[in-house]
Amino acid sequence: MAWTLVESFTFSKNNIFNKKPFYKDYAVNEATFNWISFRLSLSRMTNLIKHSTHFRATCNDSPSSSTNYTDYFRAKTSELNLMTMKTSQCFVAEYFSVAGASCSNCKFTFYQNSFFSYHPHIDCFYRTIACRAAISIPGCTLLGQDLFGFYSIYSVKHGCTASPSGSTKWWFGS
Repeated sequence: MAWTLVESFTFSKNNIFNKKPFYKDYAVNEATFNWISFRLSLSRMTNLIKHSTHFRATCNDSPSSSTNYTDYFRAKTSELNLMTMKTSQCFVAEYFSVAGASCSNCKFTFYQNSFFSYHPHIDCFYRTIACRAAISIPGCTLLGQDLFGFYSIYSVKHGCTASPSGSTKWWFGS
């Protein structure tokens, strides 16, 4: 697969992105790339997703290393359109791993709320409501813990939020 980075931020910069859903135009360092704080424009992300079959979120990847699958999830764009979704939605992740626990083809609630303008994320609490699933999310350690963005409630066991320099990266690919 070929992946294009659409957003990258460290946990210490989360406040810049936590109220910025993908369907809002919020380009950051687009012309001068920066791993600490970066996001493509809405028009570029919208164009990219049209040509993508998948999206993923990763923690602590660097350009000089291979993909870290410890804190990672990947899903099909046919399951969830990040550029138009404005509510919570149950979706199937092809692969999911947090804090050493993983699953394949498992259901999660993805959250990107228009009323509060939440950044896209997986919410540990809402899985049982939207997906009607009683099984806990692998790696969820706190009720309501946010994974891969927003981070209102977070755990230091999640690589993206383990330290101020922990990073969250979003990618589109095919």
